[in-house]
Amino acid sequence: MAPMGDEDIILGWWNWDPGDSAPSKSLDDVPAERRSEVEAQLKDKAKARRKIAKRKRRLEKSKEGQDPVDYKAILDRDKGICYLCEKEIMEEDTLHYDHRVPLAKGGKTSTDNMYMTHSVCNIRKGSKLEKTYRRLYPNN
Repeated sequence: MAPMGDEDIILGWWNWDPGDSAPSKSLDDVPAERRSEVEAQLKDKAKARRKIAKRKRRLEKSKEGQDPVDYKAILDRDKGICYLCEKEIMEEDTLHYDHRVPLAKGGKTSTDNMYMTHSVCNIRKGSKLEKTYRRLYPNN
């Protein structure tokens, strides 16, 4: 017996007895009252697969030509100061390392592109460029 995938479960291998021949995986075999629900589930699964594939492609692309990151060098260079708000990062603050040029904008994961930030500053910045961030949050 072939292993069942998620689509098999969604299309419902209901009413199937292992002694019978395998049921069709066609939407035509789905009861009419469940067809729209099954179609929506299949669309959601396809969308999730595309999103995962896009994330994998972006990750692979971002790894091209990467140098190893020297976090100690970043600590020494930044001296515990958040490069976005220019305030000291205290022990009770959550330290993040931010890509100054975001991966989504073609930045690389390298010592030269990584800077210390507060978690709040980094999350607020997201995938914006620093110039855009400073325009949106001038007092920060």
